[in-house]
Amino acid sequence: MTEGRTASTRFTISRRGRQYGYALAVAGNVLLLYLVNNLLEWEVPSWLTADFDQVLPILNASILVSIAVNAAFIGYRAQWFTSLGQVIMTAFSLAVIVRLRSVFPFDFAPYDFNWEGVTRGILVLLIIVLIISIIAEGAKALKALARLGG
Repeated sequence: MTEGRTASTRFTISRRGRQYGYALAVAGNVLLLYLVNNLLEWEVPSWLTADFDQVLPILNASILVSIAVNAAFIGYRAQWFTSLGQVIMTAFSLAVIVRLRSVFPFDFAPYDFNWEGVTRGILVLLIIVLIISIIAEGAKALKALARLGG
């Protein structure tokens, strides 16, 4: 550790840096929206089936919500608002993962490895992680709101 720095020294990003980050997230999500809506037409990846169309509505909604929330973060960064935005985006992500698991638009038959089992396990793990994230971020939002009212 260098002199004058303690273990509690934190890296902070300037307001302008955060704004650029959110703008980059918006741009990345616009690109993602284009990509996911053309995967089937491009037949990439080869293991994605036509059932992916059943996932697209919630996936598109999730991406659009992410665009809107990140755009809002550019102009407003109160802790309660940030946490609430994270809860909303994570809830949509959870809905996408649940839909992916129920539709399972993947065909791993040509492969010698049990990719279906691995993929299903990863989806379950993601569901658990996203639920925990929603609870934790929701608690942060409530705590921040309580500070405002108290």
